Amino acid sequence: MRIYEKTYICRIPGEGTDKLINRDEEYYCIQAVKRLNITEKVVYINPKSGIKISEFEMEARSLNLNSNTELFKSMKVLNKLHNSNIIVPHSFDIEKNILFYEELCNRSGAILFEDHTVVRKMMSELILILKNTKIPSAFCHIDAHFENFLVLKNGNLKLIDWEY
Repeated sequence: MRIYEKTYICRIPGEGTDKLINRDEEYYCIQAVKRLNITEKVVYINPKSGIKISEFEMEARSLNLNSNTELFKSMKVLNKLHNSNIIVPHSFDIEKNILFYEELCNRSGAILFEDHTVVRKMMSELILILKNTKIPSAFCHIDAHFENFLVLKNGNLKLIDWEY
């Protein structure tokens, strides 16, 4: 949609996403990172409905994994985030979330990915290591996938998708 020479993008959550995503937590994350200038410009977000309107970045694209420059910039964005001392009223418990998603799959009869047993064993080992390591908590993105980094026309990066 285009209003007063600006273009916007509107997200209307799909049916059932409310069972997977806590929109209040997403709202808190977006509000918290605004001051860092590392994310899209959100002009409206409703934590109850999940509707979000953001300024659309013309000519933006996903991060190029073959570009050392862009990879370095993405790590600088994450470093800025992790060192920001941002605190939100929730945390992401990876073990709890894995169990939740497995239970959803079991209840719905969904097919787990073919190497689930092997990956699940490795995840259990990693969770045990995390529990026994004294790493300070830090505000993280959780899904810093290359498609969640927007490379703007001017070369700057924005990190999007704060649902987790």
